[in-house]
Amino acid sequence: MKDEDKRASHHEEMLHPNQEDADEEEEENEEEKGCSHYFNVLDKQVLKPLLIYKYNYLQMHQQDDLLEHIKENKDALLNTYINLKKEEGDQAMDINERIT
Repeated sequence: MKDEDKRASHHEEMLHPNQEDADEEEEENEEEKGCSHYFNVLDKQVLKPLLIYKYNYLQMHQQDDLLEHIKENKDALLNTYINLKKEEGDQAMDINERIT
């Protein structure tokens, strides 16, 4: 029996530390999902494709990103628009002066 004890292997299965962290993060992410997450999934994956003619998720995602970018930079865009209109107005005044 002593020979069998020497030959018997007692190894523990160990995970790499990065794998342990990933498992913990997955468990945390699953716990954080609330009602709003499932309504967003329902909206994007079920309702919009069903109700919108020729719905394309990627195209809608790009449009949403563009609208978000416009909302974030609305002041800069407004200033640019105002400057362009002023330049157009100045050019229109120059044309009127030439005509008269």
